Amino acid sequence: MRVLLILGFLFLVGCKVTAPQAPTLDLPERWTEQHATRTRDPEGRTPDQDASPWWTRCNDPLLESLVDEAMVSGPDIKMATARVKEADFRWQATDAGFGPSLDFSRSLRREDQSSQSFNFGDDTIPGLPVDQIFKVRTVSRHEIRGRWEADLIGRNELKAMESSSRMDWAQASYDDAVLLLSTRICDTLADLRESVRQLSITQTSIRRNERSLQLVESRFNVGLGNELELAQARRTLAEAKAQLPQAEIGPRAACDALAALLGKHPGAMSHLIDLEMVVPPPPVGVLTIEPKDLLNQRPDLRRLAADVQQAAANAGLAEAATQPTFGLEAALGTESNGAQISFSRTAALWNVILTGATPLFDGGRRKMEARAAESVFQATVEQHRQGVLNALVEVEQTARQFKATQETLQQLNEAVAQATIVREQSETRFTEGISGLDPVLDAEQALDPLQRQLATTRTNAWRQLSALVRSTGGSAGFQPFDPQ
Repeated sequence: MRVLLILGFLFLVGCKVTAPQAPTLDLPERWTEQHATRTRDPEGRTPDQDASPWWTRCNDPLLESLVDEAMVSGPDIKMATARVKEADFRWQATDAGFGPSLDFSRSLRREDQSSQSFNFGDDTIPGLPVDQIFKVRTVSRHEIRGRWEADLIGRNELKAMESSSRMDWAQASYDDAVLLLSTRICDTLADLRESVRQLSITQTSIRRNERSLQLVESRFNVGLGNELELAQARRTLAEAKAQLPQAEIGPRAACDALAALLGKHPGAMSHLIDLEMVVPPPPVGVLTIEPKDLLNQRPDLRRLAADVQQAAANAGLAEAATQPTFGLEAALGTESNGAQISFSRTAALWNVILTGATPLFDGGRRKMEARAAESVFQATVEQHRQGVLNALVEVEQTARQFKATQETLQQLNEAVAQATIVREQSETRFTEGISGLDPVLDAEQALDPLQRQLATTRTNAWRQLSALVRSTGGSAGFQPFDPQ
């Protein structure tokens, strides 16, 4: 008998169910254009050695203060925090369910023990009882029952694996919420600064054109000008004023968008509008991450990996459902013939039960569910693989585009500087009567678009910087912007 028990135990251990393993992803060792760098700062550290949040390394106090405020009051962060707590509580509940459980129950029942006799004689109506005895008894039962399921094939490990994957998924979602919120604030702040800069350029253009019109009118009044120059100056001024209404809308819209990100009402951030505000040059974002590091750095890839782990656990549990289960139940209680417990009328009850069950026939349902779970696992593995490939492409394209934008900024800075010189010299020559109004208007028409393009390009550079941060999971390094 003992030999049979040992053989049975070894058989059950040999039937232990494990989750399927995901294949190892084949990742390139380096980027195609060698974007990654290990440039050291004056303190001898590489950019990737700084573990501080990315927005604190941009040398932008306004951006840093807005993100810090959003981390406290932002609805997205609060929702993500609540989901992490939920996953943690569910993980603890799953872990607590592996041990035995105890339940206490109390029941009351009333039993009718009435008896009656019948007399079917000639002097009575047939079926009418002539003698009745009524007796009702109340039975009270108190019981403590314990249960424990013996895990011999690894169900608990699979359940713990599933619960752990949910915790990983929630933590990755929290990191993703922080990354998305901080980069959206960066983008919106860049839009605010650009819209204020566009408004400032429009107002400056209006003032310059009003001054030019006054010069033309002065020259015309003394007979040095002509009606064509006067009409041209008036047309240019009207075109500049036509841009003002739309330019005034932009800053308020950007402030309302920032207010929503910070969990505030529209108009709460209007104090940020400052006509002296400019779009600062962004720091140079550099890749300090290798392709293989994306798996641990990007929250969306970590979430996909958690999906793979959960699908593997579900596949293992579906396979475990086809295996036998064993358990132990025990109960200890009392039963009395009254609503109140009385030791003189109380009977002690106890029992110990060994339970076991094994599937015999279900039409193949469990087998099909196990195969379906395996198919879901395979699909999740491919989804993870596709997500990694998309992430690699995104990093490559973002780094390439950001580098091109930095080079464009250097040329635009030079173009704006030269266009400003041309505009000033043309106005001086016109004032001195050396040349006509056409060179002044030409210089004006060339300067304004360049200034607007510079502001827009700087905004795009900030947006691409935040895109680079998102594509690397917040691990992009930074260097001071050097227009030279």
